[in-house]
Amino acid sequence: SFARLQKMYRPDGEVFQALHLGTGGKGLPFEIYKDEAAPQNTPTYKLKPVTHANTVDSYHADHHPSDRVIRTGKVVAGEHLPNEQGPLQVGGEMTKKITDLIMKAKKPVIIAGQGCNDASAELKIFADRLQIPVATTLHGLGCFDERSELALNMVGMHGHPTPNFMVQEADLIICVGSRFDDRITGRMSDFVPEARVAEEEGRGGVIHVDIRLTENAKQISPTFFVHSTGKKFLETMIEFLAGMDSKPNTSAWIKRMKELQKEYPVKIPSFPSETVSV
Repeated sequence: SFARLQKMYRPDGEVFQALHLGTGGKGLPFEIYKDEAAPQNTPTYKLKPVTHANTVDSYHADHHPSDRVIRTGKVVAGEHLPNEQGPLQVGGEMTKKITDLIMKAKKPVIIAGQGCNDASAELKIFADRLQIPVATTLHGLGCFDERSELALNMVGMHGHPTPNFMVQEADLIICVGSRFDDRITGRMSDFVPEARVAEEEGRGGVIHVDIRLTENAKQISPTFFVHSTGKKFLETMIEFLAGMDSKPNTSAWIKRMKELQKEYPVKIPSFPSETVSV
């Protein structure tokens, strides 16, 4: 169970404090008010249900994904694209726009976070189908087989050089189930410079998938924000791609990955064996 205090607004603009009570991530708002009938020397406060308020409950939105794709209006390739959103579904217009962007990319990278921990199979199918290298965050370690030829190892300040170089050089970042915390990004103004340029030119950018709506543009403004689970996103994309023959041309990008891996190998210590008599 939980309790949290939140400022809320009535339709007429009046501000009041509401206490949210509930379980399982479902907030039930109650207004806090003073009981005027209580003795003067013992002030008493009571709760009554809130039925009319024109505020968005961000806590509820963070725990109940709407399975929608959101694009914030930006200037892309000299053209102003308006705000738009639509459902994440096979055959959906916004799903097609995400796919079109992926197909344009020459240097895409997947950053797999905690939100991929229940979608290992889907993540592998998606990465293999599109031949996109996969870096994992600390909380996502294990969601992608590190023995795969597309595995980049852990990204971020405690991670490996190869994924960090590739993330910085990538023209498209597909971040699934991670919140772009500073252990991944470092100085935000210097993060993913190539993807930012590619977004302006309409050939790349950032696709951010997160179950928490409040993560949209919290750290980095994405080209597309997908308010859904990592598993739902990957399942939808796999089904959508099943009806297509094309895939992005990443052969030169894979070659670059192998060059970096050769220059910065993941060293596994070996120890000589010996026989010990007990």
